[in-house]
Amino acid sequence: MKRLLLVCLILALALSMGGCAMLEQFTSSSSTPSEPKFASLEKALLGYLDSQNYKYHHDEEKDYIYFNMTMQTADFPDGCDVYLSYDEEGFLAEAFLPLQPDLTDAKVAAGVNELMTRANYALNLGKFQMNYEDGEISYMTSAKYFERIPSQQELEWLVDIPSLMIDKYGNAFKHVIEDGADPVKEFEAADAQEQPEPGLTMPKDFVLPR
Repeated sequence: MKRLLLVCLILALALSMGGCAMLEQFTSSSSTPSEPKFASLEKALLGYLDSQNYKYHHDEEKDYIYFNMTMQTADFPDGCDVYLSYDEEGFLAEAFLPLQPDLTDAKVAAGVNELMTRANYALNLGKFQMNYEDGEISYMTSAKYFERIPSQQELEWLVDIPSLMIDKYGNAFKHVIEDGADPVKEFEAADAQEQPEPGLTMPKDFVLPR
């Protein structure tokens, strides 16, 4: 009987010590703050940009990246500005057309709207959009967090498509905005072009949108 009691006492002591150790381990692990969800995306984004030798500016405090992309097709000598932002919810890439329509000109406004609508209807990833306050036109892609961070191949599409679409349709917008050209003909000419290759990047200080 004494031997049985001694065994039970030893088992109780061992369980008590193990329980304390498990509790201590749980407490210490749960007290360590987890890495922000967007930190992994930031690492993946910078990894992709570096792998392509992109030159960019990275604001670590505000969690955005921006650069200027040269054009291969569009007649924009100064290229277009590209803005990447990310947070706990996801990622957004936006490239800006380097000219804006005069929205007080009814013909130009209607032409830009038609061109933008026709272009968006033909696209599978992202969209053209316009700020009706000042006429700013941009192309945007975005991704929400689901179960994983986008792969490098997916990031390639998300990051590069906006500037490529500005490059492909840029002359069409330019002709409609500056010359009052027929938006249908301009769309058809732009849509028939082969997809341009990404241009060169350079860091550039510019006024961030919104």
